[in-house]
Amino acid sequence: MIHMENCLLGSYCVCIFFYKSIKFSVINVDNCCVNQDIDVCAVHHDSTVRKFFKTIYQSPSGNFNKFITQLDMILQTLYSPKVDLIICGDININ
Repeated sequence: MIHMENCLLGSYCVCIFFYKSIKFSVINVDNCCVNQDIDVCAVHHDSTVRKFFKTIYQSPSGNFNKFITQLDMILQTLYSPKVDLIICGDININ
C-alpha cells in the first residue's frame, strides 16, 4: 500500500509504503506543507497499539526556520504520551 500526499508534477513529494495487509488511516497534515520548506505525509496504524508514522522532507534550498516552525506545530498536534510517533525522512540540514 502506498500513501502519498501533496504530489504535484514538478514539486517535491513524500510517501509512506505499507504492506497491503496493514490497515491504516490517513492523518490530514495538508495545512502543514509548504513546498520546498516542508512536505509531510502522516498515517495512523489501525491496531490496538497507537502508532503514528510520519515522513518529512525539506529541500536543501528550503527555509529552515519555516521547516522547524511547521515541524513543531505537527509534533504538538500529534504528540501524546500514549502514542508511538515514528518519524522518518530527509531533512537536509547541512
